Amino acid sequence: MSEAFQYKYDRYGADAFAEFRTAKTGTTFAAGDILAYSSSADTVELATAGSTRIAGIAIDGVTNAVAGQQVQVQINPGAVYRVKYTPGTKTSLAGSDVGTSFDLASGSKTINLDDTTGGMCKVVAYDNTEKTADVMIGSRLV
Repeated sequence: MSEAFQYKYDRYGADAFAEFRTAKTGTTFAAGDILAYSSSADTVELATAGSTRIAGIAIDGVTNAVAGQQVQVQINPGAVYRVKYTPGTKTSLAGSDVGTSFDLASGSKTINLDDTTGGMCKVVAYDNTEKTADVMIGSRLV
């Protein structure tokens, strides 16, 4: 998988759609990264574990954003994304995990199976062979 969060489909049948958001000055993120609103709420930056103000998934990547730089952010509320998971004490997913929201792992490119506190990645399907989960993103502010 090249992107951290790969769009798979929309659970409600909607087409994928995105809107432009202003990147926080100096921030860096890649296409497919999960983004959150910064503390000032008028710019977006890479989400971290515990982020509660999720903007969506980056369509565009940016390196050291300049003031006012616009980026496309996918904002489908029903979007399902495939993301790798980071095994820890919990090494795989089970049927009972479907519907559970996991938090991001360090680096924000995978989900942490040991952290459901403040989780924003709700599992709808999984593949333990590939160590991936199909997730919907919660805590969105679109």
